[in-house]
Amino acid sequence: MLLPSQNNLKSAEFLKIDWSAYKENMIGFVNEIHSITNDVLITSPNDFKGAYETISKLAI
Repeated sequence: MLLPSQNNLKSAEFLKIDWSAYKENMIGFVNEIHSITNDVLITSPNDFKGAYETISKLAI
């Protein structure tokens, strides 16, 4: 799952990823996917600070 952020927008466009389903509630969406699959891979090639903040929220 690509972290939705302005810094990752070019990557999303290049990969044709539509993050509209989870952009407004990334944490809830990750938790929902995790409850189904037991694994979620989060990538953020251009926004390390945003990734750190998001993963920190998930660790709570």
